[in-house]
Amino acid sequence: MPGLSCPQSAKIAVHVTTTFQHFGMPMTPYELLGRLPGFVERLRATPPAQVERDILEVRGWCDSKNQLWKEATDSAVCLANAEGGIVLVGLDSARVIEDATPCPHENVTPEWLQESVRTHSHPPVECTACWLGEAAPHTPAAAQHCIAVLVPRKAIAGMHRTHQGVCLIRRGDRCEVDHLTSQEDYTGILLDDSGMESLSKESLHWAFTNHVVRPRQPQRWRESGRSIEDLLVDFNLVSPRGTGSALTLAAALLFGRREFLSRVSGSAFLRVTINGSGNASSEPYTVHIQQNIADTFRDLWTRRGDLTALTASSLPERCLRELMVNALVHRSYRSLEPVNVRITPDHLLEIQNPGGFLRNLGPRNLINASPVHRNPLLTEAAALLGFCEKSGSGIDIVYQETVASGHDYPYFDGDAEAFTALVPLQRDANLATFIRYRGKEFTRLETLLVLKHLHKTPEADIGQLARVIERPVEFTESLLQELQRRLVIQEDHARFSLSDPVRHEIDNPPDRDQGRLF
Repeated sequence: MPGLSCPQSAKIAVHVTTTFQHFGMPMTPYELLGRLPGFVERLRATPPAQVERDILEVRGWCDSKNQLWKEATDSAVCLANAEGGIVLVGLDSARVIEDATPCPHENVTPEWLQESVRTHSHPPVECTACWLGEAAPHTPAAAQHCIAVLVPRKAIAGMHRTHQGVCLIRRGDRCEVDHLTSQEDYTGILLDDSGMESLSKESLHWAFTNHVVRPRQPQRWRESGRSIEDLLVDFNLVSPRGTGSALTLAAALLFGRREFLSRVSGSAFLRVTINGSGNASSEPYTVHIQQNIADTFRDLWTRRGDLTALTASSLPERCLRELMVNALVHRSYRSLEPVNVRITPDHLLEIQNPGGFLRNLGPRNLINASPVHRNPLLTEAAALLGFCEKSGSGIDIVYQETVASGHDYPYFDGDAEAFTALVPLQRDANLATFIRYRGKEFTRLETLLVLKHLHKTPEADIGQLARVIERPVEFTESLLQELQRRLVIQEDHARFSLSDPVRHEIDNPPDRDQGRLF
């Protein structure tokens, strides 16, 4: 901490009361330093396992330096996310402090441990480390070179995470995963032994310079003149480290070279299975695709590659792109299972990805629910690059495109482990023709869904239609009144149906090309 150096502060620590009892209050580094002598005295007679409280964590020297910084970082994150506290490194939890053993690893110093904790926590935990003997002068000789890490309470609005992207928090005398905060935000972890050389230059160049994929709103970074390497840092995809840089999992997933990606994500990224001619007895044809997200999106936008070749004729391009964005950007990357794309014998396109519904989302509230992002860093980067809309409009686009092209409603299902999207491939050409020529009258998704439902089901009441569009009855009533005014639907004894002229026009599409020579 600026202005706090353990050795100098230790000289004034004896003047700070060691009977500070506000255990529920966040503690400053000076207050933590003042608590150390009291803990040392208690550890003379009692093993750490019996002394650890809500502000004290004790760690041994571990089997390796890597394990040491990982455990120290976990403890620091845990305490910082609560009220702050002290991590004592180098003590055996079952032995009194006089029985402390020397550190078996080379070059383990307070400076090294302090920097390790800051480097491997995200955002960095601002801690101060020092020799225990300097911070608490009456420390027994055997423990003089144990290390005390002083961790104040977090000063950020969010929560700190470990190098694995996990949010830990101290509750009582235990360090627990804060599942509500962590969710599955796994793509922000930094990968060991990775750098810019692990990324595909071709993928990076296309993603940052292409003129095929453009976000709806202008992005300032496109005119900034900054290099791709600088933009990766700006997007929080790469973290500068010494003379090099460390990649986040999100960067590897977006731009990783094929061999690097296979080490990170397993043997297959996408698995596409086609059931041939649609005969249930035919042998399915399966293709395993191992390529990064940027290359997959490039193939979809430029209509090339195995995925496009196998699925191109099944759905409108925009619908297929949105389904794949949803599967790749919002899936759980804690699982190494691939995204499965399947065209079934009964003419269904099925896309299944690891990771189920989040929070209060479910199959019946996807259209109008507030967006929830499993992978905020990956989602933010994909939105900045124009691959997806961060606002959560992807599901709306899937409904809009499938219904407008004459397909039946898409169906979404899932549990805690997986999410599945099912889209019927058979289409009603007459309905698609009607919508194509009268599309300006059905720009709102809700009106399109009502039209589709009443075309498929001859009549429905207001409650049924409210469930179809996932809106309150009051909203649905206003919408139906507007459609009645425009003579799209009609009402009879609180039952709604398509008006006779509209149904006739759908079932008997006029030859709009009649009289045209070309």
